[in-house]
Amino acid sequence: MSGFPKFNGNRQFRTKAGKYSLVSDRHNPGGVVIRLIMEFDDDEKLLLANRKHPELCAMVAEVKRQYGDGELGGFYINEYKQVIVPANRNGADTEYYLAGEYHEPLKFTFDGQEFHGDLTLAIGENWHGPAVGMRYKVNTDGTDIEYETEHRSLEGAMVRTHRLSKAIGRNNARDVAQVAYRAKGHQGGRLFVNEFGRMFVPVHEGYCHAYRYAGVVDMDLWFPKPE
Repeated sequence: MSGFPKFNGNRQFRTKAGKYSLVSDRHNPGGVVIRLIMEFDDDEKLLLANRKHPELCAMVAEVKRQYGDGELGGFYINEYKQVIVPANRNGADTEYYLAGEYHEPLKFTFDGQEFHGDLTLAIGENWHGPAVGMRYKVNTDGTDIEYETEHRSLEGAMVRTHRLSKAIGRNNARDVAQVAYRAKGHQGGRLFVNEFGRMFVPVHEGYCHAYRYAGVVDMDLWFPKPE
């Protein structure tokens, strides 16, 4: 396969623990596994490995080989099941490519316990799933949700703000935003959406990486699917 399109949708993510990664399989020389990092606090984290998705591994590796310096590295799956792969070569600026769609759920296990993001909880309940997701922003009064895209060139950069109210109307956008706003303690700020459409928001609880559940995205009342 050749010629993957650049991905022009939401490319705002969490950092190290907010993505999946393709890494070498220590137990199978020449093989690869999907890694997920689960952080619990500043002193404890899990490094989880999944070997059950060879098709997804091949999708990501092909993009990395074509546009990067090898087949390993991070990738993301958004709420539309689109696989987004960052790649760069020889220190150039990172570009993001659409590897395709992947609909099989990623689930990880450790000592008999399962970890995945397909959770349904009460609004405001502590989120104990992976903190993997696309980053959005709830505005300060909880009436809208937005994200930014940036196009860079040698002459500068064009930054565009995408607002949910422009896509579904102000009243609908306010209703969606208010759920996350209340879950966050009546504050604006970051909102994450994972590949299962689950929303969760970060909250300050000492030194812990704490999140609260903020509902499920209704895809009919959300941003248009990126092409």
